[in-house]
Amino acid sequence: MSTKKVVRKAANSGSASQILRTVSTNEAFRFFTVIGQDSGISATSLADFSEKIKSVPLQSTEFHFKRGDFEWWIRDTLRDEYLANKIGRIDKSIQGEALRSEIQGIVRNRLSYLMQPKQ
Repeated sequence: MSTKKVVRKAANSGSASQILRTVSTNEAFRFFTVIGQDSGISATSLADFSEKIKSVPLQSTEFHFKRGDFEWWIRDTLRDEYLANKIGRIDKSIQGEALRSEIQGIVRNRLSYLMQPKQ
C-alpha cells in the first residue's frame, strides 16, 4: 500500500480504537428486511457487523444498501468516513450474494487495516 493511501485512510476517519469499539445496544446496527420488519439481528461493532453480514437474509442486505443505512451507521456511529465512502461507491446495480460478498470484502479489508499495529 502506498504512503499516500495510508495517509488518506487516516485523515478521513476517526481513530482505530474509536472505529473498532463496541457500541451500546441502543447504537447497534439493527438489520431489517423491510420497513417495520426487524430481523432480530444486530451488530454492536465493526467486527460484529462483519460477522453478521455473512448470514443476514439477502433481502436485508439489499434493503439497507439501497437506503444507504450501512454508510450512515458506519459514518455517524463508528465515525469511519473512509469505510462509509467505500461502501457508498459500490455499484448500485449489484444484488444478492455478489452484493454481500462486495460488502464483506470491503469491511474485512478495513478491519485488517485498522487492526494492524501502527508504527
